[in-house]
Amino acid sequence: MNGEIHALFPLPVYKEKIRLLDNNESNFIESTNVCYQTLGNAVSLNTRLLDAPTLIELKAVIEKKLDYYLKSILKVDNEIYITNSWLNKTKHKEQHFLHNHSNSILSGVYYINTEDSLPLITFNRMQTPFLLNFIPKEFTIFNSTEWSIPVENGCLIIFPSSLYHYVKINETTNTRTSIAFNSFVKGSIGFQNGSEITL
Repeated sequence: MNGEIHALFPLPVYKEKIRLLDNNESNFIESTNVCYQTLGNAVSLNTRLLDAPTLIELKAVIEKKLDYYLKSILKVDNEIYITNSWLNKTKHKEQHFLHNHSNSILSGVYYINTEDSLPLITFNRMQTPFLLNFIPKEFTIFNSTEWSIPVENGCLIIFPSSLYHYVKINETTNTRTSIAFNSFVKGSIGFQNGSEITL
């Protein structure tokens, strides 16, 4: 067949291996207090984790990648910044239930400790691509309701905050550790027809 396929309205999920933590950063993460939440895993009591002086260099790298996503992928010229950030710890047989991030533009996860890329992060479009329950011979991005992306230590994932995602049950004895974050923008938003706002 010589026809064209147009992938309409794709949602970009950005992945890049940026760097591992140094010893001081690792010690800080190990000493961070966590508590259990309704989403199934433990999170830090500190919801501004990346504002800690020990992690300020890591925060700068992440914000640079957020800026790249906004300006180079979305072609938007606003300033973007991290609003809140927290530590996730998912132990053996724990999971992180399906959710998205409200009051945020772009969200992301920086992976500190994952073993053998399992469990992966799984994204869900929350609706089937067709109104019939087809059983495909092969799953692709065009016929799937959800899609998983492998992750590794030092890896950064950035995605639209509205995109639903979860982490399946951790079947390893390794505690999966990551830093999640939200972001917002500054500057003018909207058209100059009375709907424009400035943040």
